[in-house]
Amino acid sequence: AGTSDRHIRFFNTQSGNLVNSVETDSQVCSIQWNNEGKELVSAHGFSKNQLSVWKYPTMTKIADLTGHTERVLHTAKSPD
Repeated sequence: AGTSDRHIRFFNTQSGNLVNSVETDSQVCSIQWNNEGKELVSAHGFSKNQLSVWKYPTMTKIADLTGHTERVLHTAKSPD
């Protein structure tokens, strides 16, 4: 865990078994699920300070949103 872990992991909540893991190359600070489709956004700190959009369940990266000069520690979704 912490800045050196750099993974998003999915677990089966009934068995506790690891289902999938993806290396993000950066500290994972926040995750938001898309309510309309099977995508998620991860917010990152050290070292890339970016947002990444992923297709679920393949965890194929769709896009990186760069330009932040500091860590993206928190995210929130708007109801609209």
